[in-house]
Amino acid sequence: MLVEAAVQLAEVAGRRGGAKEDGAKLKGRASAPRSLAARLVLQTADRLVVEFEVPEEGFDWSPGTSARLKLADGKLVEVEVDLTTSTAPGELRAGTIVRLVLRLKRPLTAKQVPASVALPTASLELVFSPGSP
Repeated sequence: MLVEAAVQLAEVAGRRGGAKEDGAKLKGRASAPRSLAARLVLQTADRLVVEFEVPEEGFDWSPGTSARLKLADGKLVEVEVDLTTSTAPGELRAGTIVRLVLRLKRPLTAKQVPASVALPTASLELVFSPGSP
């Protein structure tokens, strides 16, 4: 009986955000990857700049140093996260606009259209909205 009560308290604490997790994980949620809408605001030969809004739950932002860019044709491209020009890691409130800067190892061709970027260490996928550059 005492063990059951402890388990229930732990579950309640987890739902209320009592359990802190690494990466861009929503407060009080499991570490399953989260998908958010994002805008590709700049694309040059050597970098992509992505922006997205922190959802109402807020989260701890820690993007890691690498990401996987998914192209419209389904191909994956490994990219580097530029931590010096991206939004600094930390706890972010709902409504905050986050900037993520990605460094490309090679320029994308005109046929290589970015569709999304996955941040594995942050359990986060950012899906680009139509009309992004």
